[in-house]
Amino acid sequence: MLSSFRDLVSVLYAKWEDCLLQSLKLPERTYFESIRNKTATEEDLTRSLYNLSCFLAEKFGQEVIVLIDEYEAPNNRAYDHGYFKEVRSL
Repeated sequence: MLSSFRDLVSVLYAKWEDCLLQSLKLPERTYFESIRNKTATEEDLTRSLYNLSCFLAEKFGQEVIVLIDEYEAPNNRAYDHGYFKEVRSL
């Protein structure tokens, strides 16, 4: 599941790469590229959607809303297959 999330977020960051990368400071750029290149730590992944929304808000000078469809699906699947506690901690 974590691997699938890593892939999904990497694709999302790739979609915004051309727009955002040049406007980021070096630490932010390093973080962005680690998400994009799928080398980010699990801890960095847990903040990846929040950080992307912050990058976008800074770039465009507006608040950003992230809409996630079927956000409960991973939890439901984990519960059905007996690893809900591990997933919930993420």
